[in-house]
Amino acid sequence: IGSRATSLGGFSTTLSDLWSTNNNQAGLGFVNELSAGMYYENRFMLKETSYKAGAFVLPLKTGTFGFSVTSFGYSAYSENKAGLSYGIKLAEKIAVGVQLNYLNNRLTGDYGQSNTFTAAIGVISPLTKELTVGVHVYNPNRTKLADYNNERVPTIMKLGLDYKFSEKVFLAVEAEKDINFSPVVKVGVEYHAIEMLYLR
Repeated sequence: IGSRATSLGGFSTTLSDLWSTNNNQAGLGFVNELSAGMYYENRFMLKETSYKAGAFVLPLKTGTFGFSVTSFGYSAYSENKAGLSYGIKLAEKIAVGVQLNYLNNRLTGDYGQSNTFTAAIGVISPLTKELTVGVHVYNPNRTKLADYNNERVPTIMKLGLDYKFSEKVFLAVEAEKDINFSPVVKVGVEYHAIEMLYLR
């Protein structure tokens, strides 16, 4: 979620911003300012496949709390999620984060809806001034979505690296693995051209 992660090809494991509430909760450990935001994506120019999200971040002395909501779909089919997250900086070089999610899936007709809980955990570590590594696991406990066919919420693991060539340029690489599918590799580049302009 978020325009920065989206424009970097879906890379998010080492980013630290408002959207860490959903992308990698360890990023909250490096967030020091109260913030809130909304996100809307009109996928394929169809309102039925639109993706909506909102987030709120509250930094405290003991760490940072975050709250996020997401919604995908329309009246006939929808996926909704609300998550409460917490991130803390354990040392100068490492931060960890966790999240508890409530999921609601709806399908019209005889299918009805399902409700369940999932979790997420993440770690971010700036190994050097230039290199940062991040790890994130969504639904490590393999939560069941429905009894039929033993359907489960996807378990997704991510490993990401970003390398800062300078104050203005960094390269991001991420490997994502849904345990039921082949891995996906994402690559993004960010260039901070001038004070108010980023190219990604």
